[in-house]
Amino acid sequence: MSGSPTILLVDDNRNQVSIAMRAFGRAGLEADVQVEEDGLGALRYLGIDDQVAVDPRPIPHVVFLDLDMPLMNGWEVLQRIRSHGRTR
Repeated sequence: MSGSPTILLVDDNRNQVSIAMRAFGRAGLEADVQVEEDGLGALRYLGIDDQVAVDPRPIPHVVFLDLDMPLMNGWEVLQRIRSHGRTR
């Protein structure tokens, strides 16, 4: 959706992702929703993962972040988002 706001939804639970997507649809939200399954994927999406060279995508307007995820929990992701110059 060109010109639409971008939402980054980070959740390892497919049921929760499905519920969120239905809620966005029912609310009539016209947004480009990008889904990542874990914190590392979110960092890669944002272009702030130090271990992978990626072309960063535009910063999303909103990030919905699950706090209880494997590999890297939501609090750790939030700390990285807040501390990186690109996303601070």
